Amino acid sequence: MKQIEERKRATVKASDLVGLYVQNEVNADNQMKGKEFYVEGKIEGIGKDIMDNIYVTLESRDVIRNVQWDGKRITYQNSSANHA
Repeated sequence: MKQIEERKRATVKASDLVGLYVQNEVNADNQMKGKEFYVEGKIEGIGKDIMDNIYVTLESRDVIRNVQWDGKRITYQNSSANHA
């Protein structure tokens, strides 16, 4: 039971993560970078980048922004620019 509660406290919804970056990218970076946490969300797509690395995109409430996971790290994606 304790592990379940710890995991719940360490879980962030993909849409909330995108919202955090939309509000203030610098603050979001300071708050989230280097920390371990779970991201909860519906898979929007699975693809490969130009180096043939597989990534998973999670759905968010934002049309042009989303969260990607490449197996090692989570990246906030904006259609007009990349933000790690």
